[in-house]
Amino acid sequence: MKQSIWNAIQRFARLIGGCYTEITLLQDLNKTLQLENTFLEEQNQTIHDQLKLLEEQLAPLPKPIERRVITGQEVFKIIRAKFLDGDIHLADSWHDAVYSLCDIEDIEALLDADETNHLKYVKSKFDCENFAALLWGQFNTPEWAPFAIGYMWTNKHGMIMCIDTNEDLWLIEPQTDARRSNLDSWQGTTLRFVII
Repeated sequence: MKQSIWNAIQRFARLIGGCYTEITLLQDLNKTLQLENTFLEEQNQTIHDQLKLLEEQLAPLPKPIERRVITGQEVFKIIRAKFLDGDIHLADSWHDAVYSLCDIEDIEALLDADETNHLKYVKSKFDCENFAALLWGQFNTPEWAPFAIGYMWTNKHGMIMCIDTNEDLWLIEPQTDARRSNLDSWQGTTLRFVII
């Protein structure tokens, strides 16, 4: 009888030991699942944030409102009044071309929506002319193409030129979206060319 009690106690101890091992394994599994759940929640939030950013980037750019039109000859004269030298290339024959004009606020709305100015400048790889070409590309859509907005190079720098409804000529720095009526000295002193 002592032996059978002893055998029963040993079986019970093994059973309890097995249960303890299973409980420990289940607790470890629960911790692992909690860590995986936390990781998946973080990944889900990251994906959600990236989708939101993509939606913002893919949102349609603001459209200009045509306030009036001017001829290519008038565009040429406005540019030549500001820059006495440099090549002026109009999209069509300059005496046949017609350009739309919008308010400067329309152009600023596109600049606010565009992300070009947030890109990183890399000397000799992605510098002023790349910024200018990329920003000018934002203006080369069916909605914006008829407007008097061009890609320009000075003797030092690449940037954007535009003419607004008041026939004011504006120079836009594509790395900052700043607009000016005259060149800063670091931007150059003479026009090499403009394509509108």
